[in-house]
Amino acid sequence: MTSCYNKHLEKCKGFLEHFTILQKRIFALVSCKRLLPNYLRFQQKYNWGDYDFLCKYFNYLLHNIALLELDYSEMVAYYNKIDAICPDTEDFGDADGLLALNAGIATANTGLFFGNNDDNNLFLIIEQGLESAEICAMFYDVDDDLRLANIFRTEREMEDCELLKKISDTNFNESNILSFINANVNPFDYQYIFERKYAHPL
Repeated sequence: MTSCYNKHLEKCKGFLEHFTILQKRIFALVSCKRLLPNYLRFQQKYNWGDYDFLCKYFNYLLHNIALLELDYSEMVAYYNKIDAICPDTEDFGDADGLLALNAGIATANTGLFFGNNDDNNLFLIIEQGLESAEICAMFYDVDDDLRLANIFRTEREMEDCELLKKISDTNFNESNILSFINANVNPFDYQYIFERKYAHPL
């Protein structure tokens, strides 16, 4: 990954080391949900994959967000199921395939984090988001001004760690977790570019 990724990751670590497990799970779910529309776009284009399964798994994790002892072996089993519906880049090597693969990896690692609380899973999720933003900037033919504006917006959020700051400043309870996740799924450029081309998930 680029130096931008390394710089952002170091800033994230500074926040994450002070986060509770609940805060980390919320970060993982928001990051995952930002990527899920890319999988839907891929499935609609190639008629391959299982977007519904990813959504059901996301909702399962959301429903159990406060249950701190999820069975890790169960999360590994889900990981393997998700791996089976991730596009192989040898068969689907275009931008849509790469974006869908990133969405699958992020979702699978979100589940693993719920099972083992290992921050390395969070770092992989961050990487998928940054890679997806770079893929859109590189491969999609969008208006140059729009693309430039969105790249700057993505870089600004990474630089400022806006999502992590919001999580840090919010007192979470059962009634506001879902609304917080739904309110924080749109900042990255890959969703903004495609916002008229697919329905938002979940």
